[in-house]
Amino acid sequence: MTGTEIKIPDDELLDRWHAFQLKTWRQLQKIIEGAKSRGLDEQYIAERLGIDVEQVNNILSGESAVSIRVMHNLARAINFRPEMNFIDLNKVVKANYYSDAFSEKPIRLVKMRKAGAVKVANGTLTGMLDKKVEVKC
Repeated sequence: MTGTEIKIPDDELLDRWHAFQLKTWRQLQKIIEGAKSRGLDEQYIAERLGIDVEQVNNILSGESAVSIRVMHNLARAINFRPEMNFIDLNKVVKANYYSDAFSEKPIRLVKMRKAGAVKVANGTLTGMLDKKVEVKC
């Protein structure tokens, strides 16, 4: 195989990057909410980071861009250490063949059926999905 045959599409890489950032940000938001209940508020975070409380408020409200570095600094300010894990995708057990729920690509029913992941009855796809999905063929 050549590099072009196995290249990951740029839009897929971008989607995964945004999903990673969003997941990380949501985890941090929950941690910050817990810290606030212990008295570690925006003023405390600002003092720990040496920045204005208004800047912290802008970050937490979503008015400022949040980079991985900013998330790291916020976590450290409330005594958390962020860590990153790497997962070998070859060892992940797939719940169903087609996992890109927000993709506009067609679902590959034949491969899903062979894997025993789904069944189709009366035009409705059911199986290892959270809800029934109408299938238009």
